[in-house]
Amino acid sequence: MAKKTFQGRPLLSGKLEGKALLSKQPFNLTGSYLKNMFGGETKSAPCTDSANKELYEKDLKGAIICTPQTVGSTMGAGTVMMVSELGVQPQAWLFSSHIDSISAGGLIIDDVWNGKRVITIDLLGDDFLKSVKTGDPIAIHEDGTVDAVVSLRLADTGLTGRVSGTFAGAAFGDVIHDTLASADAVVVLIGPDWLTCTNESGAPRLRDENDWVRKELEAYEEWKLAARDGR
Repeated sequence: MAKKTFQGRPLLSGKLEGKALLSKQPFNLTGSYLKNMFGGETKSAPCTDSANKELYEKDLKGAIICTPQTVGSTMGAGTVMMVSELGVQPQAWLFSSHIDSISAGGLIIDDVWNGKRVITIDLLGDDFLKSVKTGDPIAIHEDGTVDAVVSLRLADTGLTGRVSGTFAGAAFGDVIHDTLASADAVVVLIGPDWLTCTNESGAPRLRDENDWVRKELEAYEEWKLAARDGR
């Protein structure tokens, strides 16, 4: 795991820590809250949008929802305010793209008129949704900065995983070495895009001496030699 920082635009600022709930497709406001809007459900907010496979039937109440933006009819602004009135609103909206006008209107009116703020940050960028997964720890800051503890480059393997443990305050390089040193076996997963993955400047990441996956591979080679020599 590694901490990644994303800079967004704080529309409704605040400070919050929690876990991400990811929807890579745009979030349908009205379609996701049918049980609350028309059934009066107040204990939870099970997502009713069956077209959203990532969120369907997951509880949206108190969530930190990470999504490109919201979609749906002009009822969206009313939906935002209604779920807030019912007490089943999310704690935060984190948008990778520019916020849409309908959800922006509902969130801002609810904040100004009703004093009910849901932290809202947009323009976090495409890499935010590529990096963050449901369940990843998230820390939101007043200036629109979002810290996420994410798994390293596993997307092109078709698998997900974690180095076990939580490393708050630890030097990640030391964690890699210490974890490998105590391992009985190491499995390296390499997918079809492994060698072509690039950084922000377009350079291959494995040629970057500071890339964490390269550091992991180097640490693995050290571990392999030590295991062979019986050290």
